[in-house]
Amino acid sequence: VSSQIFTTDTIDTNLLEYLYINGYDCWLLEMRISIALSSAKQGWTLDDIARYDYPAAVKIILDATGSPDIQALVHCAGSTTFFMAMMSGLQHVRAAVASQIGPDHIVAPIVKAKAGLHLPSLLDAIGVDSATAYADNKSSWLNKLFGICHMDIFRHLALCAREKHIVNAEGKNVYTPHWDKLKIPITFIHGVENASYLPESTERSFSKLVEVNGPDGYARHVIPGYGHIDCIFGKNAVKDVYPYMLSALDQTNQAV
Repeated sequence: VSSQIFTTDTIDTNLLEYLYINGYDCWLLEMRISIALSSAKQGWTLDDIARYDYPAAVKIILDATGSPDIQALVHCAGSTTFFMAMMSGLQHVRAAVASQIGPDHIVAPIVKAKAGLHLPSLLDAIGVDSATAYADNKSSWLNKLFGICHMDIFRHLALCAREKHIVNAEGKNVYTPHWDKLKIPITFIHGVENASYLPESTERSFSKLVEVNGPDGYARHVIPGYGHIDCIFGKNAVKDVYPYMLSALDQTNQAV
């Protein structure tokens, strides 16, 4: 996807509009795997995004605004790479709201089966270097929101699924020994009906954070009737989901 999932006009009030209306200065990140960029067709790993994209983005915002730090609202692969970046030592993040994924990855049976079969590696071996989420030959708004992803990203996500937590592209456990680096306020949002990453994912991450760093600053909200992406642009997300995000941001908001 791209940052357009936050700005889509298919709903009356999207997440960007909602946060702006409520007083927030919002910056949208196009990671190198964003379908808005030609780089999405190239081979990258989640490590690349964590190591380079997040520090660069944070620096740009701080330089432009003069703020000492930022709040982050991250979703899906953006959440995965955000936690990789934080556990690698990313600085100047005051607080975070994470949608659907934390450092732990507990996937649905069908996803687990594909990961266990090493499907991305098999496809790569026969010359399939990328895949697209769009299969219809008719244009629709979904065609604009979902697009191509390189097989290297799928391979890395499959590794995390098999290990049940974030690992680097070589499968090494370089991130989760550093839960102490997540000692900032973090709120998890998870859809009960998520058919990709099960609610147990953020439940485990939340419990581990409390165990390591104490309970202060951590929260988790499980949203009935919602799945994965509809927490971001579902028809009624503005009243069912967004208020939880806003409340978390408001609690950690600081005037510059």
